[in-house]
Amino acid sequence: MTKFHRASRCIALLASIAFTAFVSSAPVCAAGTDTAVAYQINVGHDGTQTDAALAPPYTKAWSVTLPGPVSYPLIAQGLVIVVADNPTDEPTLYALSQSTGAVVWSQLLPYPPTFSYPWANAAYDNGKVFAIGSAGVMSAFDAASGSQLWSTQLNLEYLFSSPPTAANGVVYTNGAGSGGETYAIDEASGAMLAHQMVMNGDHNAPAVSANGVFVSFACDQSYGFALNTLAPLWYYPTGCEGGGGRTAVYSQDRLFTRDWAGEGNLNIDTVTGTLNGTYAGTSDPTAPAVSGNTLYFVNAGTLTAQDVSLPSAPTTKWTFAGDGTLVTAPVVITSGNSVVIVGSSAGTLFAVDAVTGAQVWSGSVVAAIDAPDENNISQPLTGLAAGQGLLVVPAGNTVTAFTGYVAPVMPTTKSQCLHGGWVKYGFPSQGACITYVQTH
Repeated sequence: MTKFHRASRCIALLASIAFTAFVSSAPVCAAGTDTAVAYQINVGHDGTQTDAALAPPYTKAWSVTLPGPVSYPLIAQGLVIVVADNPTDEPTLYALSQSTGAVVWSQLLPYPPTFSYPWANAAYDNGKVFAIGSAGVMSAFDAASGSQLWSTQLNLEYLFSSPPTAANGVVYTNGAGSGGETYAIDEASGAMLAHQMVMNGDHNAPAVSANGVFVSFACDQSYGFALNTLAPLWYYPTGCEGGGGRTAVYSQDRLFTRDWAGEGNLNIDTVTGTLNGTYAGTSDPTAPAVSGNTLYFVNAGTLTAQDVSLPSAPTTKWTFAGDGTLVTAPVVITSGNSVVIVGSSAGTLFAVDAVTGAQVWSGSVVAAIDAPDENNISQPLTGLAAGQGLLVVPAGNTVTAFTGYVAPVMPTTKSQCLHGGWVKYGFPSQGACITYVQTH
């Protein structure tokens, strides 16, 4: 069986950037230390983040409207970095202030006259942002200033739809057109370090671990390569090949692949390249967020938690329907307890207890939240991100940032209430402050 896809174009209509800030009692500065550096937060794409400042309930901090559809965000160095198309369909890199959402810098990405579509995506590593468009021009920028460091045209293929993943001095991506290639690019110079032929290079952000680089394409054609050199580690063949693909997720020596045309959703051992089992049946799920032996994914509008402790017989722990229109790849935030964050096409964001599936919070954004489009290159790949004290949600042309609940600091000694100290703790009088200390 051979599978094909066709890229389509869309026209961005908005020409201005609108900014809205929301006054709240929660701080809008970046309070955490964890970053989001790739699709689904990290280089393994497992959709998990630990951030003590991101416990629900969440408070809307700011919202920005950009000229075109917005990509998944990167969160690092006090910035939220996204790709959005400009009014003439040319992808542009925007760096927004984590505190206010204001544009710190922007850079129009290279847009050659051939094989350029309104698609581009980016990754972050070690103070640099790396972006690639559909024509295969990869560029590096200084994250703080936006200054371009280098730009290089990847050869061998002519059509690119795989977001980059950057780690430890190397940027990895894939290309397609006359076959398929996986690339390793030097972060410092843009020089090609290595490439390997694959079947067939579409719609897959390489997953990186401490021991390898993993890619998977249509029909679950999956590969393990060595870091930097892309020397083959293993190859998992299947009975078909063709155009199309899905980003696979790495977690704890397992690669969770997805195939939309019937090969199934596989759990592959990344040490041996052999099959552990399957998950999610024959459905077409989003990229799963993976926490331990639990996978969280959305299919047909419903969020499912599935236990893969026994890979040959995965079991459903719970399901959550929300408003019936859930579409995003979930992310899991741990801030004491763990919550699963998922968005709907109706513009509602939900936080669900990761253990029980019970809803613990919901809130709205200013527009419908798009599903990640892993079939076309008509706009940047989108998704949620969390880190450094922010939960960031693209929705159409908008980017909205939420902050988590921060427990108020209360006085513990009588002296903290004296000399007007009671005012900063929000008490109506010095006596009320002292009474609080004496009774707590």
